[in-house]
Amino acid sequence: MVVRGFGSYCDEFGHPKDPNKRFMGIAGLLAWSDDWLTLTKRWREIQQTENIPEFHMTDFVHHTEDFSDKRWESADERKRVLGLFLEAIKEANVIPVSAAVSLRDFNGLTKAQRDQLESPYHVAFQEVTFNIAFAAANRALQTAEQSGDFVQNRVAMIYAKLKKFTGPAELLWDAIKEVNSLAGHWMSSYTPADPKDYPPLQAADIWAYSLGHVQEHHPPKKPEAVTAFNFFLHSTFIHQGLGHKFFTFFDRDEMLSRLGELPERKE
Repeated sequence: MVVRGFGSYCDEFGHPKDPNKRFMGIAGLLAWSDDWLTLTKRWREIQQTENIPEFHMTDFVHHTEDFSDKRWESADERKRVLGLFLEAIKEANVIPVSAAVSLRDFNGLTKAQRDQLESPYHVAFQEVTFNIAFAAANRALQTAEQSGDFVQNRVAMIYAKLKKFTGPAELLWDAIKEVNSLAGHWMSSYTPADPKDYPPLQAADIWAYSLGHVQEHHPPKKPEAVTAFNFFLHSTFIHQGLGHKFFTFFDRDEMLSRLGELPERKE
């Protein structure tokens, strides 16, 4: 029996306390663990060659922090370097998964309803965690040569640290694993982590930034966000046969349906 195992890396976009944001969500990437090891090696090679301590999409796009010198004012240079990182992600054959929550609709629910959902982060977290597990199950089934190969390929799940959220979210992760047999079997471990220590989390950051930017701005303002979004959208088309949900949008009706409450009919 050959057991490869999966890894998933998730990062958030938006924040429920940010008055300038209309959405909050989580964007995740799933791949075989050995493909993540290959990506990590290639990612660090790019960082060393290009003199980039940590790739953070917001700083990169706005050329601030580690990207504040004159070099990063060049759109052509940003395009070239982003292409290097996207090519490394492509070689890992990642499966994107995501969810976004309308902050206006969440805040418009009753207090009792909001308390049941915990927070916009928890809403997106539960959806992305479940769909990552579901995608892993179907990906394992596609590639399994023996039944044992199929059932043993579980997912180690890593989430970018977010103060006051990733800690409490572990309780929700444990509950999903214990109660939801469809997802729980495929969930191996939960780890909050710092992106600077995990190149795959930096890859997830690119996905999170691009999705959040496209959600917030119509039309999008940053070409790097559009390039990255289209890249991940193409990756989704490649893996669409897995049956999981690539993207879930939680408006008022969707949140009420998850609470088991029928949305009010509009006359």
